[in-house]
Amino acid sequence: MSRLALRTVLNAQQRNYVEKALTAGENLLGLINDILDFSKIEAGKLSLETVPFSLETVLENASSLITPKTENKGIEVILRVGADVPRYLMGDPLRLGQVLINLAGNAAKFTAQGEIIITVMVKEMKPDRVLLYFSVSDTGIGMSPEQLEGLFQAFTQADGSITRKYGGTGLGLSIVRQLLELMGGHISVRSEAGKGSCFDFCIELGICDDFPDKMIYSADNLEKLNLLVVDDNAASRELLGDMLLSFGVQFQAVDSGAAALSELEQGKKNGRSFDLVLMDWHMADMDGIETARRIRQQSDQPKMPAILMVTAYSKDDLKQQSEGLNIDGFLTKPINASQLFNCINEALYGGFPAQILPEHVFALEMANAVLQLKGARILLVEDNEINREVALGILADVPVTIDIAVNGYEAIRKVSTGHYDLVLMDIQMPELDGLNAAQQIRALGINELPIIAMTAHAMSGDRQLSLQAGMNDHITKPIDPDGLIDILLRWIKPASLAGRASPAALLSDQWGRASLQSIKNTNDYLAALPEIAGVDWQVALARSAGDALRLSKIIELFRKDAAQLLISLEAAFSAVNQDELQQLAHGVKSTSAYLGAENISTTAALIEDTFRMGNPEAALAELPSLITALHHLLDGLSLVAEYDDLDAAHSTEQIPDLINQLRAYLQADDVNAEDAFNRLQKGLLAQNSDPEIKAMLDVIYKAIVDLEYADALNELNQFVLQRPEILKIKN
Repeated sequence: MSRLALRTVLNAQQRNYVEKALTAGENLLGLINDILDFSKIEAGKLSLETVPFSLETVLENASSLITPKTENKGIEVILRVGADVPRYLMGDPLRLGQVLINLAGNAAKFTAQGEIIITVMVKEMKPDRVLLYFSVSDTGIGMSPEQLEGLFQAFTQADGSITRKYGGTGLGLSIVRQLLELMGGHISVRSEAGKGSCFDFCIELGICDDFPDKMIYSADNLEKLNLLVVDDNAASRELLGDMLLSFGVQFQAVDSGAAALSELEQGKKNGRSFDLVLMDWHMADMDGIETARRIRQQSDQPKMPAILMVTAYSKDDLKQQSEGLNIDGFLTKPINASQLFNCINEALYGGFPAQILPEHVFALEMANAVLQLKGARILLVEDNEINREVALGILADVPVTIDIAVNGYEAIRKVSTGHYDLVLMDIQMPELDGLNAAQQIRALGINELPIIAMTAHAMSGDRQLSLQAGMNDHITKPIDPDGLIDILLRWIKPASLAGRASPAALLSDQWGRASLQSIKNTNDYLAALPEIAGVDWQVALARSAGDALRLSKIIELFRKDAAQLLISLEAAFSAVNQDELQQLAHGVKSTSAYLGAENISTTAALIEDTFRMGNPEAALAELPSLITALHHLLDGLSLVAEYDDLDAAHSTEQIPDLINQLRAYLQADDVNAEDAFNRLQKGLLAQNSDPEIKAMLDVIYKAIVDLEYADALNELNQFVLQRPEILKIKN
């Protein structure tokens, strides 16, 4: 829910609160997982993944989880990453992150002042692998040689007094040791009482060359710059200097505000002015705010430098106190290279947002990355119409061709006779389920085709079953749009698509961005939706990939199916048919989630899981409340108006675009053609009631539903030639 909230419009303070709530929830989940992982390790059941990942993301996650602890104490967290460390690696990011979070969390717990430094350096570089050295050091209470003994044993801490004062279970370091041993590494510690500790380890990871690069530095703008770095912390000065050197930037570094003013004065005399001052807020004697004030008062400067303020504390407090000083940007420690690069460009050139919001990050990063999928053919295997509609909606603007199968047998037939680049396979289907279908596909010798499991089960055991059946990866329902695109980018190799025709050209500036009219229509539609207890329409819209028309279709499909679903539920409940009840609950779990009906989805999940665990009495006890909630939901949905009028208003403004889109889908034999046709027809008929146009559209539609795409394309071209005035229709 927090992730969905972050995709909505929030002010800075609201975004900060939600981000911290998300971090806290993930931290709690991490603690629970620690306990589960310890049990798995002890039982020899824990296995490692080998997947592409961004090292920068792993380090950011680790540092963000300890920020609430360090912020209040005034401790600086510093990320020191060698310039030659590969940015994208192959390994298990979850387990590496778990190790770093445990070590950094311990450092934050036992450090009252000073700094925590997370370091990553190259120990040995090989053609396709790298041996990396990691360390987490602090200036905390440290430990004596006696306290170090047995430190990595389960449920062991330095001594009883530390346990009472600092809390904890003593599991963290034991899990760290065992995880690193699984990864082929070994942890060691150096510590001195009263001075701090340093935990370090080395592990070998693969180098990932084809990871979709989400930040390519183009430092041409920066190489001629002259920057002044001002920070009283030597480690922070060194880190910022290393990053600037990697950008090719010239800089001077000083340790105080007074030294900064002196350096600016000297530069003025020597004709060597500074373009930007990168300055820490909290410094002894003269802090960053006072230094910035004095810099702004130097009106005789030949060129007033831009000022970026850096803080390990609250950015909101800093902004408030520096109001009126024309500060050009703010950075929160620990700083990574991407953040610094963006902020410098924004301050000097307006080239990047100083604080890119998550929804903008998604749009900018995906814009070019998704083009790598151009021409890919995907088989979607899903028996549930609502789930199909959601998946098609997410992929509607991705340049791929989608084919559909509704059960495992049909999937096997299509895979064995056609060429696909990836299969999205539902697990629970009638006739033949996804696990058995995957096994039979692999038995045919089709081993290179990526098969991705789609399931409402999120347990690691379910993922393991999918992998054992021959599947390559796993995505849970309700499907997250970003997650699905990431899966496609991970498993579809651009080199295999060379020369392929795509169903539609995707312009990078269109990805993730809607027209103003489309946004207005979406807002109008949401405003017109009735309030239904337990339904969050914003969540429903996010799960429909932000497409109000798609949400309208999902509502219609749910209304169409819900009446029969209730009859089936009530009949199975009366007959105490446990297998059918479990299957029906499974379906309700995902379909209700797409409507934002979280309580219904949660209850259905509880019923399904309780049946699976062999406790039918408890599951049956929950069914009356589920049936009642579904009746209320169906009553509320009966009040939902159609989206057609709003959609038509939007469609009439882009008739030529819709015709081109339909033409592209027909040329590629893509099932999205029907959806594109419906949009076109609504736009045309909203402004023109000519029966001849309606008749010609009917001919095109019949060819499409009969899958006669070549005939439909011919009819569409004839239609445009005979009625060219349709290209001029405006709302």
